[in-house]
Amino acid sequence: MWTLADISEFPPASRDWQLVADRAGASVMLSAQFVSALLSSWASGRELLAIYDRGNGPEAAAIVYETKPGIWRTFNPSESSFGMWVQQSDADVRELADQLIRKLPRLPLILAITQQDPKFLPRPADDRRMRTMDYIRTPWVVVDGDFEQYWAKRGKNLRTNMK
Repeated sequence: MWTLADISEFPPASRDWQLVADRAGASVMLSAQFVSALLSSWASGRELLAIYDRGNGPEAAAIVYETKPGIWRTFNPSESSFGMWVQQSDADVRELADQLIRKLPRLPLILAITQQDPKFLPRPADDRRMRTMDYIRTPWVVVDGDFEQYWAKRGKNLRTNMK
């Protein structure tokens, strides 16, 4: 079941957010610490914190706001590559979105879950109730070993210029 709270409740709920992010293997850009920094700089105060819990601990979390009457979307300031949505990998995004839209206040017609990376949230197939679209390719640098080993493999000019 989704519970909704004013965004000012994020600090005490950040542990739940981080628990879901850790279980999802989410990017550091969806960590509670990064989200908190985004909120302190960019939140308008209209956002809602949504936490999904069936009684066994949080399984999903989102920060959403209404952009126009009936149109809801995930909080996604330009300083973040991701929309603020995290969920355990075994959770069904369709089910979660359907239940959240039923929980939102007033008369929600659309819920846009923006800028998700298929590395963390597999892209669902389109159907009559859900559509997905490409946004950007997200790059990843796989680091084998520790940072020193990674850095030693970079070009001499790059290492010198970074000094």
